[in-house]
Amino acid sequence: MISDWLTFKQRESKSGLTFDVIDYDEKSAENSKIINEDFKNILIQNTLDYDILKQLAESLGWEKTKQEFILKTIPKKKNMKKGRFGEILSSSILEEFHNYSIPIHKLQYVISTDQSLPGTDLIAIKKNDSEILEMCFVEAKVRTGYDINAISEAFEQLENDIHDGIPTMLRFVMARLAEKKDPILQLMINYHLSRRIDRDTFRIVGLYDKKHWNQKSLTNLTKITSGFRNKLVVDVIQINDLKNKVEQFYKSIGWELDE
Repeated sequence: MISDWLTFKQRESKSGLTFDVIDYDEKSAENSKIINEDFKNILIQNTLDYDILKQLAESLGWEKTKQEFILKTIPKKKNMKKGRFGEILSSSILEEFHNYSIPIHKLQYVISTDQSLPGTDLIAIKKNDSEILEMCFVEAKVRTGYDINAISEAFEQLENDIHDGIPTMLRFVMARLAEKKDPILQLMINYHLSRRIDRDTFRIVGLYDKKHWNQKSLTNLTKITSGFRNKLVVDVIQINDLKNKVEQFYKSIGWELDE
């Protein structure tokens, strides 16, 4: 459970910020075992559909399933591995802390090592039995060094979704739901046809090494979001020794980061 590792708190509204900010901190710096075990499970869930995973494991055994169908889709390049780590964490905090559901995990459709799928990192939704109440477009950035522009770059990607009639990631999600004959597809079609774009929300997840986080990242973002009408949330996750934690996670599942 991510809640065994992280705690979060929404910042009080401050003058000058045009968006909500939620801060996340580690409960303990000495928790690599918790991180690795949690992320192993989440990586598996994000990589293979549960029914397929179950059938493969029953037929091939768990070890061969892991080697042939999970690990072979993990990228070898350092930056892509960090990006995947950020996507996995983003989906986890949305589901566990903020009651969203992820209709399609994009990583389940990665075919080969270092393959990159287009569009926003993920779409999260809140719904009832009859309609989608909110659709959230999420972009994640992972930085182990100093970078005050990453969050602004994430916003620019999200802004492209606003100007696109049907954003790339939404088309991707809807196509995958159609393949699965998932009833959520009809709710998404109804949502789009009713033009409830006012319910669209946007979220930036910034995962930083604690010693390299700088408040100027939010100041820079404010400069380009002053006229933004939809709800925008920035999740700021500060992790001690982030680079080493990411490396240790991949080593724990049998992959080392390329330099």
